Amino acid sequence: MQNDHSNIYRSTMIVAIMGGAAATAITQPLDVIRTRLIAQDLGKRKYKNAIDAVETIVKEEGYSGLFKGIVLSEIYRVGSKPS
Repeated sequence: MQNDHSNIYRSTMIVAIMGGAAATAITQPLDVIRTRLIAQDLGKRKYKNAIDAVETIVKEEGYSGLFKGIVLSEIYRVGSKPS
């Protein structure tokens, strides 16, 4: 019986980690775009809108540019306490 509970908890933990990683991978490009739009100078705007930001980032940095900071996001997510 003890072994069954350990397996259930282990499986639940693995599924939770995978779900969180998937959520971060999906939302990271949106966070990158939002951050860059907010951080740009008002007088010297590099991006006109979100679509332009995606096109410019992909053109200048490749698709990996949309995922900058994902490692730190994952570390923060895994290290944060549930509420």
